[in-house]
Amino acid sequence: MKILSLLKAASKFSGRKLFGFFLVVLIAQIVDETMGNLADIFRDFAISFWGVTLFIAIAAIYGFGQYFILGMVRAKNKKQEIKRMHFNVIEKIVSVVDIVLRKILA
Repeated sequence: MKILSLLKAASKFSGRKLFGFFLVVLIAQIVDETMGNLADIFRDFAISFWGVTLFIAIAAIYGFGQYFILGMVRAKNKKQEIKRMHFNVIEKIVSVVDIVLRKILA
């Protein structure tokens, strides 16, 4: 039931909201990449309270972003009533990988 309510809510998202989700995830990715490339310079920052807080914030953005974007893609696929077998298999594989990645981040 929870998935159905998510799909109903996700189907109401427009392209503009989807772009907003992608933009937030992209900004988090840029910050993460910058911190990774400059790790030697930000060594003290990485182990400080604010560094750990930044890591948790980026992980949360990734987790929620993946969850909502995947929900919107599922809703769009169901809305278009795609019945091809390989789309269903790919959707299940992506869902499993998403869950595994979120558990690793947690």
